[in-house]
This record gives sequence, C-alpha cells and structure tokens, in this order.
Amino acid sequence: LLRLLLPNPEPEEFGEFLKIAIIGFLQHENADQWSRDHTEFIKSRREGELSDENLAWYEEFAPSVAAFSCLALGALQGLYSQGQIDDETFLQGEALLPGFIAMKNEQIQEQYVAGAPR
Repeated sequence: LLRLLLPNPEPEEFGEFLKIAIIGFLQHENADQWSRDHTEFIKSRREGELSDENLAWYEEFAPSVAAFSCLALGALQGLYSQGQIDDETFLQGEALLPGFIAMKNEQIQEQYVAGAPR
C-alpha cells in the first residue's frame, strides 16, 4: 500500500519518513486521499525544521524525533483532510509539536529504539 501512495521512488532520506507520515495519515483518512501535496509538505519539513542539521542537538536520537514528527504531521494531515480540524487547529498542532516532543522526549526515544530494526 505504501508503495502505491508514494508517486515516485523517493530518495532514501525522504522515503522512510514519508512512509511514517502516511501511517499517521491513514489513522484518520483513506489511502486514496493521500496526494503529492501531502508528500511535498512532509518533504519541506524534512528539508527545513526537521532536517538532520536542525535536529543535531538530539544527537543519536535525532532520527526518532524526525520519525515521530512525521508521524504526527501525517496524522494532522489526515485529520485536516477528513475535515475534523481546520486551518487554525492544524497550525496550532504543528506549532505545539516541538514542545510536546521536548516534554515526551524519553518516551519517544524508547519507542523508537524498541521498534528499530535489528
């Protein structure tokens, strides 16, 4: 299913994070509603505030922060697509995400490590 939702093979640095975002999206919306705009939104965040450089201060846990952020942003996109949240609520969710991550950083890291491939 995830291969069908990714319109073109994505560079490795985006592919895994897009898959995670799609999983978040699918918690609230049907797969056929995922679009190139959703993909571009996640890619823009990974190139910006969620880039490896901007998350470097998390050190070895930067990937867990990026993954959780993409999951949450995908879920927000799914809620928005369903009409369950409006523009303002979407922006609030996105703005509050860094604070939530800082508050729950240990749990996010633990879950990421527990779910990481071995």
